[in-house]
Amino acid sequence: MEILWSPYEDNIFARLSGENLTLFEVDKFSNRSTTPQSVELSHQTFASPIVSAVAPFYVRCLDWCPTRDFGRLLAVGSASGRIRIVGFQDPSTRDIFRKLLDKDYGPRHQRPCNALAWNHTDSHLIAVGLDRHRSDPSLLIYDIFTAQEYVLLDKGKEELHGGSSGTKSDGALYEFGAGEQVVSLCWIYSKEASTAKMLVGGFQTKGLRLFDLRDSASKPRGPSTKAVYGVCGDPFNEHRVASFSDNILHVWDMRSFDKPIATHESSHKAISQIQWSPTRYGLLGAVTKDSPDFRLLDLQHTHVMRDDHDPVLLERSFNATDGRAITSFSWHPHLENRVLFGTTTNTMHDVKVMERITLVKCRKTHKGRSCQIPSNACRQ
Repeated sequence: MEILWSPYEDNIFARLSGENLTLFEVDKFSNRSTTPQSVELSHQTFASPIVSAVAPFYVRCLDWCPTRDFGRLLAVGSASGRIRIVGFQDPSTRDIFRKLLDKDYGPRHQRPCNALAWNHTDSHLIAVGLDRHRSDPSLLIYDIFTAQEYVLLDKGKEELHGGSSGTKSDGALYEFGAGEQVVSLCWIYSKEASTAKMLVGGFQTKGLRLFDLRDSASKPRGPSTKAVYGVCGDPFNEHRVASFSDNILHVWDMRSFDKPIATHESSHKAISQIQWSPTRYGLLGAVTKDSPDFRLLDLQHTHVMRDDHDPVLLERSFNATDGRAITSFSWHPHLENRVLFGTTTNTMHDVKVMERITLVKCRKTHKGRSCQIPSNACRQ
């Protein structure tokens, strides 16, 4: 199961379970009564399905369209490399919604789609990471309005509109990573340029690579590392990304991209997902395989420094799903410290993450009291 909060509707999230892609609406028990299809998320909240669709193929990854201007759209990637725009009708639907609905994109040769990233400022761009196939590029960036679209021929072969079998191309606006395998992707937002024209890719054999689409003459750069999975950008620091491999997590500063600025080694099982908090400075969430524990790695509370003055990742964890192993999680994009979890038993949990509490001991009474610092005071 994979779950993702909507980037523009505070009470809507998408759940991918098997072949079913469903949108849920979240509400409080105190506001209205549940329906037979409602699912309890916490003691205060429940979710009700509002619309569902069956995926046309086996879906390996998905991402929300970052803007409501196009309507409720998601991009889904398949085991064959095909990318489809899936839409859900809503009152704000415009002509552009119907134009994009059910459009397909993909490589000339079938191979699994491992990663998908919809650009959150230039929302006409979608980056796709694929398995290796000979010397073909494995990192493709599509303009969803101008890219050629796949059609399925009678003979069962996939081809592109406007191209013959001898001259067809991927239809991508940009192509990188010839003969490589891409396992993760992340767009990097630049506050100075107010756009996201840089992209970090995790390459299976090469490491992390940073691509600058603003300069066609620039060469990709990055470290050779095994930590190429789950690459994600810090929403409060445009120079900082995180990635992992097995039970090792690295935080990188892309201005000096040769070595990590912080490293954390999990004493538990292999890491399966990481994600920066979008509302709290310097906070990473992480889950490990077959575990119900949610791990918080804090770069903000780093008062202890090593000799080289690199920051330290402080870990705390808690059982977030009543003992059920977590398959995926999603930070709420706007509501502070709120996280949604999906589990191996297909349950979902809406959790509020509490801030770290500092205990202050009174010299006279020798008793302790809590001194909780508001999370918004932790931002730099």
